[in-house]
Amino acid sequence: MLGAVRESDGTTSMPAAIIEAAGAVFAEQGCAVDVREIARRGGVGTGPLHRH
Repeated sequence: MLGAVRESDGTTSMPAAIIEAAGAVFAEQGCAVDVREIARRGGVGTGPLHRH
């Protein structure tokens, strides 16, 4: 898995959080996943998920 990209304030960038969450969900469930689960695990809404 990729390492999370940290911002200068110590938080994880939104795209990095989404990628980390997607990797975990795909590894657990295969390719038939609900994007809402990726968004939930990444700590974002579905709008930002689709934008990034």
